[in-house]
Amino acid sequence: MKQREVNNNKYLAPMIALILALFLWLFWDSFRSGSINMSENTSRNETFSRQKIYYGPRNSIAVLPFRSGSAAEDQLVLSEGFSADLLKLLTRVEELQVTARTSSFFFRDETLPVRLIGERLQSSHLLKGEIAQREGRLFVEARLFKTRDNEELWFQSYERELDGVFDIQADILASVLEVMKISYQGELPRVKVTVLDAWEKYLRGEFYRHQRSAEALQNAEEVFEAVLEWAPDYGPALYGLAETRFALQHAGSASAAGLGAARMTLDSAMELSPETPELWGLLGFVRHKFDWDWSGAEQAARHAVDLNPGDAVLMNIASLALFTVGGFEEAERMLKASIKRDPLNLSIRLRLGLLYEFMSEYEQSLAVYRQVAALNPQYPAVYAYRARVKMLQEKPDSALLESDKETDEFWRNYSRLLALSALEREDEAEKLLEIMVADHGQDAAFQIAEVLAFRGETDLAFEWLQRAREQRDGGLAEVIGNHFLENLHADPRWPELMESLGHQLD
Repeated sequence: MKQREVNNNKYLAPMIALILALFLWLFWDSFRSGSINMSENTSRNETFSRQKIYYGPRNSIAVLPFRSGSAAEDQLVLSEGFSADLLKLLTRVEELQVTARTSSFFFRDETLPVRLIGERLQSSHLLKGEIAQREGRLFVEARLFKTRDNEELWFQSYERELDGVFDIQADILASVLEVMKISYQGELPRVKVTVLDAWEKYLRGEFYRHQRSAEALQNAEEVFEAVLEWAPDYGPALYGLAETRFALQHAGSASAAGLGAARMTLDSAMELSPETPELWGLLGFVRHKFDWDWSGAEQAARHAVDLNPGDAVLMNIASLALFTVGGFEEAERMLKASIKRDPLNLSIRLRLGLLYEFMSEYEQSLAVYRQVAALNPQYPAVYAYRARVKMLQEKPDSALLESDKETDEFWRNYSRLLALSALEREDEAEKLLEIMVADHGQDAAFQIAEVLAFRGETDLAFEWLQRAREQRDGGLAEVIGNHFLENLHADPRWPELMESLGHQLD
């Protein structure tokens, strides 16, 4: 599949509206149910409503960004950095199911009820609080809630010198585990920093890095470089710089010089901290995206998950590598486990739906896409992917209807072209194919090859697959199990293609 970066910020407003609508519906339903005799029925109805909603297993927890009480960037940097550190520490506890940052930080500055946030994140516990820095002192309030009952289980306030921040984090971690009755063998994980100023500047780099825009990534690169000039052996900054440099290459046109600098940074970070899970995850991503070393990507990603089994991001990277080499069942387990920890990350759900398509589990695929569309009907490619499944079910009329719902122009034209070809509406199909070649021949060669293969135009399909190789099209990572390429399998050029991609045929 064509690998396009989705700007999730574009879809925050629809998601918030959806959540608010759900809250209002729940409120109205509760009121309506108890309107005959409020005094007798309210408690019973509320209990029944809560029993119907899934809040995740008892060992699940989400960390919301601690509120800063100020819009000043310094305070926001501290708030997000402190909260992200807590989230990472909790993730290191294998007995916990920790919601990933992608989902939990979606509720930044939200005032929604704890119970509703817990439902959306499928988390039985919620850690939230407030943090401020004034005149060199740190003020923190932390609260742990049981989301089902909207019950505050624990509260603690702290006032320390700034260098006491890591002791505060350690105390919060220990208290959360005690209240949740989670046993942990050995020394609890904690942030280990020798130079406090380096940590403060590192948090600013992380603040920019997670914004993901080209400008923010460039700012992050400058900050991390400055940190490392001051503290050359600061491992987190080395990882941040390596990830930022690869992200810049991934977002734009990769260059030999840029990739070389990114690789050198990753090598330095690996040499300094060889058993850091995030570094192995990044190595897996690099081998997959830039090197097309599918087996090497799988090995690195597996090792990352072994080092930190509870990290949703690492499981997501591993699932991508497994998908590519045809390890569908294990990829499915990884994706489902990742979704449990990152329920609002729709790109993971979209890949699970595609995986089910490749496994010929068409109804399961459609069910996953229904979930994506319910969470965000504007999400790119979701209806185009549904149209793909309908085509494989030999329902081209239904596929055409699905493609008409698609909001992304490229994916709408792509899925319409498949449906029109099956319906033998050749004039319309040829016009769309000409548009695709003219507008996307440089960045969607793989999709054009898929369409041509499906139409039985074998020679042209192989020509476009070769173009995809020359353009380093990420879609070539998804050839094993791709039903739209099956017309090419009997051709002697197919095993040559697979061998060139590092795949071994049975």
